[in-house]
Amino acid sequence: MGELVPGAIGLVSGKVGTVIASKWRDIHYLKGILKANKKKKGDQDNINCIRFTKIHDFLSFIPDLVEDGFKHQNTGRASAFNLALSANIGAFLGDSSDLDYASIRISTGSLIGAIAPEVTFEVPDCITVRWADLGDTYNQAPSDRATILFYNSDGGGAVISEGVVRRGELQAEIPLPPAFHSKHMQGYIYFTNAAGTKNSQSTYLGCFIVPESDTDEPNPDK
Repeated sequence: MGELVPGAIGLVSGKVGTVIASKWRDIHYLKGILKANKKKKGDQDNINCIRFTKIHDFLSFIPDLVEDGFKHQNTGRASAFNLALSANIGAFLGDSSDLDYASIRISTGSLIGAIAPEVTFEVPDCITVRWADLGDTYNQAPSDRATILFYNSDGGGAVISEGVVRRGELQAEIPLPPAFHSKHMQGYIYFTNAAGTKNSQSTYLGCFIVPESDTDEPNPDK
């Protein structure tokens, strides 16, 4: 918007080409005419909107884990949540709007993650997670705290074990409510050092159908 200064031809008013001359109090000014945006959203625009909503909703369901998992990054002006959103914006199957749970990261960092993790259903209404013993080596320690998430992708809901089990215990048993029987559970695990200053990148444990009764092995969803 520009201010008009009286000249040899005086002042103008009304519409002139792509601008409008107007007056407010004792100020004469020009303002541009807004052009209507007639471009219609295409299919890809709609898919991108759906994608953004889905990954936003997933991360919003576990805000504390997202905050913990990304808080040690160089955020600058971005929040931990926005960093997580940016890291997962492409976690979809092909060109579709279906979430690729295996690609989702709920944590990032330099610590060593879970090596050779296994999931079993050995105890009724309980998921057992195991991982390899690395002893006390660089960038990991038996005192690291494990955070484990199992998310019900059939209709929401989750079970979370946060900081209860140490890496050196080599396993965690997580109780499951009966409401999760026969549901698809997406599993994730990451570690945080004892000082709480470093995380590992999260490891995807797989997708499993919770059995109705006690079985020796999980039923992986292939």
